[in-house]
Amino acid sequence: MFKWAIAILMFFETVRVSSQNSLLNIPELNRAKEDSVKCRILDLLIEKEPDPKIWMIYNEEMIHLATARLKNLEGKERFIYLKYLANGLNNKGFDSQDKGDIDSTLNLFWGSLAIRYDIKDKLGVANSLNNIGHVFFKLADFKKASEYYLKAIKVQEEIKDSEGLAISYNNLGSLYDRTKRPEEAIELFNKSLEIRLNNKDLAGQAYCYNNLGKIYSDNQDLKRALEYHLKALDIREALHSKNQTGTSYNNIGLIYLRMNDFEKGKLYLEKALKIHVEIEDKQGESVSLKNLGFLYRGQNNNDRAIEYFSRSLKIARTLGYPEDILWPSKGLYEIHKEKGNYRESLEMLELFQRMRDSVHKNTVTKRIPVITIKDPTGSSNESLACEELEKEKLALNAQLLNKNTYILLLTAGFTCALIFIIITFLRRRS
Repeated sequence: MFKWAIAILMFFETVRVSSQNSLLNIPELNRAKEDSVKCRILDLLIEKEPDPKIWMIYNEEMIHLATARLKNLEGKERFIYLKYLANGLNNKGFDSQDKGDIDSTLNLFWGSLAIRYDIKDKLGVANSLNNIGHVFFKLADFKKASEYYLKAIKVQEEIKDSEGLAISYNNLGSLYDRTKRPEEAIELFNKSLEIRLNNKDLAGQAYCYNNLGKIYSDNQDLKRALEYHLKALDIREALHSKNQTGTSYNNIGLIYLRMNDFEKGKLYLEKALKIHVEIEDKQGESVSLKNLGFLYRGQNNNDRAIEYFSRSLKIARTLGYPEDILWPSKGLYEIHKEKGNYRESLEMLELFQRMRDSVHKNTVTKRIPVITIKDPTGSSNESLACEELEKEKLALNAQLLNKNTYILLLTAGFTCALIFIIITFLRRRS
């Protein structure tokens, strides 16, 4: 199992960042003589550093030290460096995830999981299971996501890991929310929040407030949703967590959008976009662009809406997350239909349908016989049932056929008229 993980590392090993100058500024690291102490210091620095560009430098150095020492070690000391290598692979997985490289993300998380199983690091095993589950959640494979989350919970209950349980409850709550089980989701979010309040885990509390805000937003209690999202934002700004701050800006912007306060909505959504671009969070950038597309759509500025939906869709298709492709394709379908661009509209409708089917094919809930998809802006025409989609595709094909027939007839008429004029002209000359 360890050999497989090393192969994963070697395959994904990038050119090491020239980090010596950055590391020279850390006295504790320079004073450390043992590589194991250096790895421990780097591991702590990674945990505390909010800037991914900086902590990735520390992470590459930790992986380099651990890998170098593992070549000539046996026994207990080997396990120390295996643990740091597993942590490094796990961290590298998060970096790949932020960049939208799903295959690398899963392979790095699996590599980390393999080592953690091998060295019997149960705390780490549960962490890796959660991380893999979250990737499948984002891929809308809710069945696999649920399996990994529940495996993580089983390990965490066994070792009485309250902090880990808080994360797993929150993740599983998000899955239940996404699969239309709001009561169970709220119960899990509150269980997670209780643990995090007791542990004084501010970052974790922000996650819970964020998710509770989303549930109340989905149930049209916008005032209460805004209160929870603002609580999450206050914590995230205080912790200087740029990625999560951007997420909160997006959520708050959407609520103002649903309140028809376009000025405040635009303010928060543009702040979210700026952060996600700055930290190179491609998924966050795609979501922000999509939300701004809905904003311009609500203001009847369809040209700007097309611009933002198209930019969002381009990134989303590169990342491959179905739900991120879903909404910009739906927005573009509606606008092109209104403009009479039936070919483009049909193309976007078919893409929307494929993504909708992908989102729901692995859902763990069987409670809703007709699948509906909630519009993030809360608009009244928020869902398209399967039969309605097929009817809409037939209608668009008919309109496209009529348009093409009209163009063909117009062209034929113009050609006939031109021929008639030429013949008349030639006769008069003769």
